[in-house]
Amino acid sequence: MGHNDDDEYIFYNTYDLNQRLIETLAIRDAEDIIAWERNEYDNSNDLIKSIELDQYGEISNITEYYYFRDGPKSVYIRKSNDSNSMQEFHYTLDDKGNWINKVNINNGQPKYVYTREIKYL
Repeated sequence: MGHNDDDEYIFYNTYDLNQRLIETLAIRDAEDIIAWERNEYDNSNDLIKSIELDQYGEISNITEYYYFRDGPKSVYIRKSNDSNSMQEFHYTLDDKGNWINKVNINNGQPKYVYTREIKYL
């Protein structure tokens, strides 16, 4: 099932009363569901779970998000039917709370290191 430049895509986004995106449905050419995802949030409005559905509404992948608030560290764990992987993001913050160093760790192995300089006027 390929696609061409004439394909038309429609995205339906559903938000809850707190303006959080709770469902996205993407349809190609008015009939083919190409993406379907539902989101769940905690009481702090943080995204905690994304559930990907297939064209029949059956769960195909689940991504769970875990946030560690005891410092500038976030850990994301992806669970799916095909594989399990864990992505960690470690942040170093400046005095204003913006990150200046970020380390991406994939399944326990450092993958990427990002450093940025922010100049404040």
